[in-house]
Amino acid sequence: MSNPITCLTKKEWGIWMGALLIIVVSNIFSANVNVLTLVASCVGVTSLIIAAKGNVWSQILMILFSILYGIISWQFHYWGEMLRSSYYAVGYAANDIILIVLWIMATIKDPSYFSVTIIFTIFFFFDLYGFVSWRKRETAVNVN
Repeated sequence: MSNPITCLTKKEWGIWMGALLIIVVSNIFSANVNVLTLVASCVGVTSLIIAAKGNVWSQILMILFSILYGIISWQFHYWGEMLRSSYYAVGYAANDIILIVLWIMATIKDPSYFSVTIIFTIFFFFDLYGFVSWRKRETAVNVN
């Protein structure tokens, strides 16, 4: 695995450093520096800029970010982020469609990737199910 930082262009370095600066400054000016949220935010932003380059380190950093974010959400009593919109699933489903097409193309070249295509097809149906389930919840909440 190559060093993902060395692959960044000057423009990407500027974007990344600008984002990190905004995160650090906003954390400092919040009057209560929270190291956990600061680190999680910096890891998340770093993961995204590296993901834009297609480097595998982004996946590793995103796992770390997810763990940190889970801790932060738990501390604030966002149990599974019950307040989120049902439309989160629409975004995931759209992403699943793109991934299904990409993995179908990969499977055409090498059939050993077929199981990855199946995984994202299953994710697609689960995301549609998630959308329907969350819509039912929102309707039930609005009725009561």
